[in-house]
Amino acid sequence: MNTRVLMAFSLILALLLGEAVLQGAYYFSQGRWLWQPTAYKAGYVSAVADPRQYSLTPGFADPTQNLSIDAHGFRRSPEASNLPAEASVVAMLGDSVPFGAGVGDTETYPYDVQQQLTKAGSSLKVVNAGVPSYNMAQAIQRFYQDVLPNYPNVKVVVLQAANDISLLTYFRDEWTPDKTWAQARFNESIEGNRQRQQPAWQRWLARSAWAYYLNLAFDQTRYRAQLFQDTAPENPYEAYNPDGMIRRVRDQLDWFLSDCAQRHIEVLLLPVDPFYYQLDPAAIETNATLPGWPKYLNVVEGWHLLIEAFNHTLEAAAQRHANATFLDTRQDLDKRNRAELYLDFMHYTPEGNQAVAGLIARRLLLAPGQ
Repeated sequence: MNTRVLMAFSLILALLLGEAVLQGAYYFSQGRWLWQPTAYKAGYVSAVADPRQYSLTPGFADPTQNLSIDAHGFRRSPEASNLPAEASVVAMLGDSVPFGAGVGDTETYPYDVQQQLTKAGSSLKVVNAGVPSYNMAQAIQRFYQDVLPNYPNVKVVVLQAANDISLLTYFRDEWTPDKTWAQARFNESIEGNRQRQQPAWQRWLARSAWAYYLNLAFDQTRYRAQLFQDTAPENPYEAYNPDGMIRRVRDQLDWFLSDCAQRHIEVLLLPVDPFYYQLDPAAIETNATLPGWPKYLNVVEGWHLLIEAFNHTLEAAAQRHANATFLDTRQDLDKRNRAELYLDFMHYTPEGNQAVAGLIARRLLLAPGQ
C-alpha cells in the first residue's frame, strides 16, 4: 500500500471515528441521534398549523431534566394536572423564563406561585403556559389557542416575554412582525419537506455530526458578528432600528389588554429583567463584580437600551388599561444578591424563581376574595 493510499485510508478512518464521537456527544446532550426524525431540535416542542408555528408537545417527558408536559401541552405541575374546566385559573404566558428553562418541573416560578397561593388558602390554580423562545405575539396567541379552550374561567394572566428583542437583534434589517425563532432555532420540521426533495447524499450530509457541529459553529459566529460588530455605532440601540418592533408590541398589548378587560381578566405585565442590577444606583456600581458580567458584557451593551424601551412600553400599556398592572420585579431583585438568582443572562435559578413567585403571589392575594 503506497503512502497516498495509506494517508487517504487514515483520513477516512479519522473522519469516521470523529463522526462516531460527535454523534455520541449529540446523543448524550439531546437524548437522540442526529438521524432520528423529530418535529424540532428540542423534543418538547412540535409544529402547529397556526401563527405560533410551534408549541409544547403534549405528553412529552424527560426524567433526566425533570421536565414533563401534560396532556394539554402545558408544563406539568401537580396542582394543575387534571383541572376541571371550571377551575379559576391564573395563566402564566410567555417564553422560557416562565416555562422555567434550566430548572425542574417543581422549580419554576409558576409552580412556586401555586404553592404560595395554596398555602394562603386561595382557590386559584396556576397553569404554566410558557413556551421557550416565544415572542409577545406567540404568547398572546397561545392564550386563545390553548388556555381558553381548556380553562375558560381565567381570572388572571401573567405575561412575560422577551424574544421580540432577541429576534430584532438577530434579524436586524430583515426583521418583520411574523419572524419567530422557529426558523432559526427549531427548524427541523419546517425544513423537513425541503430536505425530502434533496438528493440522498444531501439528506445524509444533513444528518452528519460533522456537518451539524460545523454549521452550529458558523451560526454562532455569524450571530455574534451580527450582534456585536466592531463597526457598530456608539449607541447600540440605534443599530437595531427598534421602532417597528416596539410599535408592534404596543399595539398587541393594547388589543390584548382591551380584550381581557371585556372578559374581566386582570393582567400582570412582568418586565424583561436580566441578571444585572438596573434600578438601584448603589447596586448598579457593583455590576462589574457579578460573575456573569465579563461573559455577558457585550450583550448588556447591545441590549440594555432595547430592554429599557421594551419595559417602558409594558409600563405605559399598564397605565392605559385599568385591568393591567406592571409588576416591576427589578426593584425587588435589585435589593437581593442577583448572582444567586440567575443561571445565565436571563433565566432564574430555583432561588430566583422563588423570589419572583413571592412577588407575583403577593400581588394575586391582594385580589378580593383571595
